[in-house]
Amino acid sequence: MTNGHMSGLSARMRSALDTDAETLRAQLPGEASMISMLLSAFRSGMRPWAMLVWVEMLVVSIVFFWTAYEFCVAGPEGRIFWGAWMLLSALALAVQKLWFYMEASRASVMREVKRLELAILEAASTVDQD
Repeated sequence: MTNGHMSGLSARMRSALDTDAETLRAQLPGEASMISMLLSAFRSGMRPWAMLVWVEMLVVSIVFFWTAYEFCVAGPEGRIFWGAWMLLSALALAVQKLWFYMEASRASVMREVKRLELAILEAASTVDQD
């Protein structure tokens, strides 16, 4: 490749990254705590789904504790019924929490990708200044 082609490519990359660099800097905090990572799921594009899953987790948690209580107070013939429902509600709760943590992790990875874009932009600007 010719040097002129590389500088044109570099200029296009820099202009593409320059468009929202300041916005990205304002949005990116330093190291995120676990709570801020979980809250980032509510700030992503999946916010309606995150809110729905959060409400579902509350409902399923209540169902789990109710079925656990019924399991403990049930006689021998009712323990299988309440135990099965308690197990199903525990599995549903685990799946919902897994989805929620995966969404928070996805948002964290996207934040790191944006951080890398900023680092590339800053490195490209220092190379061009030299």
